[in-house]
Amino acid sequence: MFNSFSASVLDIVRNQLPKINSLDEAEFHMKLLEKEKGTEAKAYYASMFFMKAKYVKFPLSKYNNFKKGKTALDQLVKENSANVEIR
Repeated sequence: MFNSFSASVLDIVRNQLPKINSLDEAEFHMKLLEKEKGTEAKAYYASMFFMKAKYVKFPLSKYNNFKKGKTALDQLVKENSANVEIR
C-alpha cells in the first residue's frame, strides 16, 4: 500500500509540474514530496526549487533556490546516472 501511495504522489507531481504557476503551488508540491523516499521523488523535490526560483521576487532568493535545486539534482544524477527520468 505504501508503494501505491508513493506512486500516486509522484503521478500527481509529474502531471502538475508543467502547470505550476505560483510560489504557493511549488511549495505545496514540495510538501507532498518531503516524505517520499525514492530517487525520482527526490529529483522532483529538487526541481521544485527551480519552480520556487521562478516565482520568488528577490534576486538573491531566486539564486539561492536555483542553487539548492541544482546542487541536489546534480548529486542525484551523479549517483543515479542510469536513471533517464532524472537526467
